[in-house]
Amino acid sequence: SYLVIPITFEYTRRYATRGGEIFANWNPTSKWRLSPGYSLLNVSRTSVSPTDIELQLADSGLSAPRNRFELRSMLNLPHQLEWDSTIAYMSSLFAGEIPAYTEFDTRIGWRAGKLELSLNGQNLLRPSHAEFPSEITSTNTLIPRSVFAQVSWRFSKRP
Repeated sequence: SYLVIPITFEYTRRYATRGGEIFANWNPTSKWRLSPGYSLLNVSRTSVSPTDIELQLADSGLSAPRNRFELRSMLNLPHQLEWDSTIAYMSSLFAGEIPAYTEFDTRIGWRAGKLELSLNGQNLLRPSHAEFPSEITSTNTLIPRSVFAQVSWRFSKRP
């Protein structure tokens, strides 16, 4: 014989999100494109469960930045060279547990037919920045600066 104990897990929280985003593309020249963008996200809790016992960070509903602004630049240089850069500002995350930060990424690439070689840099303004709080320790998850080379081969699609 055996005993069956049914256990049901249910997510009882409800959130409402409101916001929007706006992006534009502008070509100052035929070889240069700028793309600024802004997004606003407001998250609020709409229901409460009497048995709700969770971390305050999860309760905040602010795991995404409330404000995000970015500016992308894409420049076609001579000899099949491309230079792309993005600077982005993120407002604080997780109810202020992660402070606001600005990041800068850039890429220079060369294309020859289906072959592409590029050198990429991410998070170049500082050695690292926090993006996620740790739920176990007092140390936040850090995103480090990185620089890497990339080789890509593009296969054409057959009809």
